[in-house]
Amino acid sequence: MHPEPHPLDYDWRFTPATRRDLAKRLGGHALLCGTASVASELTHATSVDRNPSRQPDILADISRDRPVDARFDSVLLDPPWYPATTRRWLSWAAAHVDLGARMFCTLWPESTRPSAPSERRVLLDDLASWSTVILHPSTVAYATPLFEAEALATRGLTRTERRGDLLEIHIHTRPTLALPCPHHAVWQRFVIGHYQLALRVEPLASGPTGIAPHPGAVGWTFPSVSRRANGRSAIGLWSSRHEVATVMGADLPARLEQALRRLPGPSLGQLDPALTPLDSWHLPNRHDGLEFTWTHLE
Repeated sequence: MHPEPHPLDYDWRFTPATRRDLAKRLGGHALLCGTASVASELTHATSVDRNPSRQPDILADISRDRPVDARFDSVLLDPPWYPATTRRWLSWAAAHVDLGARMFCTLWPESTRPSAPSERRVLLDDLASWSTVILHPSTVAYATPLFEAEALATRGLTRTERRGDLLEIHIHTRPTLALPCPHHAVWQRFVIGHYQLALRVEPLASGPTGIAPHPGAVGWTFPSVSRRANGRSAIGLWSSRHEVATVMGADLPARLEQALRRLPGPSLGQLDPALTPLDSWHLPNRHDGLEFTWTHLE
């Protein structure tokens, strides 16, 4: 079972029509960066991702890890829609192809946020220094992930198709590898059947062990999917259903993992009173046990 997309992975997945279209644009042995779903449309492809639940061929964090020792004929990238991250992913991918190769990269629309038009201009100017770029407007479409649908529902909105532009990049000079993206927190991830939980383990607020509602949430649901949203840094526990909470206590990570490993069975609150708030979340604790855990920087 493939887990639900989690907001910490910026996991918007292409619609079937977009997957087919993108696959047709790629040639030879393709490198798929954050786009593992396109692999099913290709005969020769290698996927790279930091999330092991997506079963990539290469497990790596493009935002921070060094390039791997491999060469490819074409590349497809779908980085989080932020300038520094996109620049890092593009320079990382360019290290894996020969000059003259083509890369395809998604790009945020100008309507994404007030700063989006100027951020796009800066990125395109940088690309022009080492490549020739063709812009294909509104070419990629994404299915609305469950976490975004939950956020929209807090504002009385329904699912809408998200669209993005596509950059076709013809490399004539290999760029310098951009600096690794800085991190602000360490997250421990728990996969329970289709459901994912993320617990911030560094930095973790000190105090009596406990889980409390986030002051910016509507019930337990965070109303925004933006990395720049007010209050995002206060999230200590985050689910693939966009449920959020604040957390305290240095022993909470160990207690949560211990309780999850005892599933299926009693509710988490019965296993550990400090986890009682999670009994009102969508965690399938009577049906699935903990499948695996992993840790990443964000």
